[in-house]
Amino acid sequence: MLSEVPSEDILFNFKGGFVDAIAPDLAAGFGLRRTDLDVEVDNEGLLLRGAGRFGPAPVEFAWKEVFEGQDKGSTLNATAVVTPDLMNAFGFAARTFMQGEAEVELSAFGRGRDFEEIDAEFDFTDAALDLSDIGWIKPYNVPAKGVVRYGSDENGNAIATGDIVAEGLELAGEVLFSGAAGIQRAAIERIYAKDQIDLRGDFVRSPDGAIKIDVSGPFLDASPWIDELINMGGAGEGPGANVSAKVAVNKLKLREETSLTNAKLVLEMSPEAVERGLISGTIAPGKGVEATMETDGEDRIVSLRSDDAGFVFQTIAK
Repeated sequence: MLSEVPSEDILFNFKGGFVDAIAPDLAAGFGLRRTDLDVEVDNEGLLLRGAGRFGPAPVEFAWKEVFEGQDKGSTLNATAVVTPDLMNAFGFAARTFMQGEAEVELSAFGRGRDFEEIDAEFDFTDAALDLSDIGWIKPYNVPAKGVVRYGSDENGNAIATGDIVAEGLELAGEVLFSGAAGIQRAAIERIYAKDQIDLRGDFVRSPDGAIKIDVSGPFLDASPWIDELINMGGAGEGPGANVSAKVAVNKLKLREETSLTNAKLVLEMSPEAVERGLISGTIAPGKGVEATMETDGEDRIVSLRSDDAGFVFQTIAK
C-alpha cells in the first residue's frame, strides 16, 4: 500500500448543482442572482452551466475552464437580454441612443475571469435606436444587427472592432482604447446613413490630447450644421481640444437646393474656437467656389471666391 500517491494518479469526478445561487460583483458592479447552476469538475477542468439574472438581465450561460494542456484557459458562452442600464454600466452611453431591449450572444476566451477576447452578436429588433446626429432613427420591431469583437494589443490597450447593419445604416470600424485616456485611434471602415452620410477614414488622438480627423467618401449632408460652418470662428463653445479635421467628398450638400462636388472641408480648431477653415468645391462644370476664414485676435478674416454669386447667396441666406 502506497503512503504517498502522485497527484497525476489521483482521479476525481464531481457533479452537482446549486439552486437560487448568488455570485456577487462579477463585472461592472453586477453579479449573478436567482441562478440555478449545474457543476461538473474533474482532473481536466470545470464546467458550469446555468440560468439566472446578471444585474437586470436574464442570462443563460456555460463556463468551461481547462486546467492544463494546450487548451488551458476559460471559455464563456452566454445569451442574454440587454438593457440600456446594463450597457451604461460597461461604459457604453446607451441611454443616449437606445430604448427597449437587445438580445446578445456572447463568447469570451481567457484565463479565469480575465477574458482576452470577447465576441458579442446583438439583435436590436426589439429596441428603438436614435442616431439622429447622422440622420438615422430606428423604431421598435425593425430588424437591426451588430457584432462587436473585443481584444487587446501587445501593449495591453483594448481594441474593439465591429459593425452594425440595418436598413439605411451601416457602421463598421476598429477603435483602440488606452485606459483613462479613452479612444486613442479609430479606423472607420464605413459610416453610412441613407441620404445623410457615407464616409470612411481615421481618427487619431496624440499623447498631448490633440485630435486629427481625416475622412473621405461619396457623400455628406452638411445642411444641419451649415450655419455653424458659415459662422465658423464666431462666438460659441469650442471642441475642448486642439482638432485638425479634413473632409473630402464627391458630393457635399449645403442646403436643400445647393451642393458642391469634389468638395473639401478643412478645419483647424483650438480648444476654444475654430482658428482656420476652408470650404471649396465645384458648383457646376467650369464653376467653383472657395471660402477661407482665419482668426486674428478678436477679428476674423474671411476670403470668398466664387464663379456664381447666386449660389453663394442661396447658401448663405436662410
